[in-house]
Amino acid sequence: VELSVEAFDASGPGAEGSEAQAGIRLEVRDRGPGVAEEDLARIVQPYFQGDAPVRAGTGLGLAVAHWVAEQHGGRLAARNRDGAGLAVALCLPAECRTPAATDVTVAAG
Repeated sequence: VELSVEAFDASGPGAEGSEAQAGIRLEVRDRGPGVAEEDLARIVQPYFQGDAPVRAGTGLGLAVAHWVAEQHGGRLAARNRDGAGLAVALCLPAECRTPAATDVTVAAG
């Protein structure tokens, strides 16, 4: 969810997304200004916002998404798109487990 919010904040209503079945891969693509190549590795650092002309957030969104991915054995990868924009992929291993008696289940509705 945070990844989707980041994409919308960066590009507005033109953001796109995709999903894959080999594990779980959520890729969010936008047509915003992209990120300077030398800053790509730094966008997951807390509070990093680069030289974006508009700073609507705190610089924590991708840091949180990166941390969550790592906690679940996954990864977060980013690349600039051809033309304009950024693509950020959240990849998680496809593994299910039976909920333990102490797990909390959240119901929608």
